[in-house]
Amino acid sequence: MLLVLLVSSAKAQHDHSSHSHDDGATHEHKAEPPHGGEIKDVGKYHFEIVFDAFTANEKLSVWILKSNLKVIDPKEFTGKVKIQYADGKETEKTLTIGTEKLSCNVEDITKAFTALIVVTIKGKEYHTTYSYKGLGK
Repeated sequence: MLLVLLVSSAKAQHDHSSHSHDDGATHEHKAEPPHGGEIKDVGKYHFEIVFDAFTANEKLSVWILKSNLKVIDPKEFTGKVKIQYADGKETEKTLTIGTEKLSCNVEDITKAFTALIVVTIKGKEYHTTYSYKGLGK
């Protein structure tokens, strides 16, 4: 019964006043990122990137997702990240393979940076970027 109410409520909350389906166009609803991160379309894959400044060793995490946003086991993947800080400093990191994700630590969380992420899947490189605004000092 509760499930029926939740589904009915969700359908009722979807407002079509700002768009129409009368023209036959498809209407796509994007799913929420499974880990609360930022989704990047990368070829036939999606990368979900989460930056958590307050974790000990895995501040930057990357999940490789199928088109349906289901996690792909990363055991066969390799990855690297180049961190480019706004002040010109650069560092390179190798992404560590975890159970469901690739990750690395980022030492200076106070400064803004752009992360250039490269993941190799089945011999092919997939590239994306992630920007972090920094915590300031």
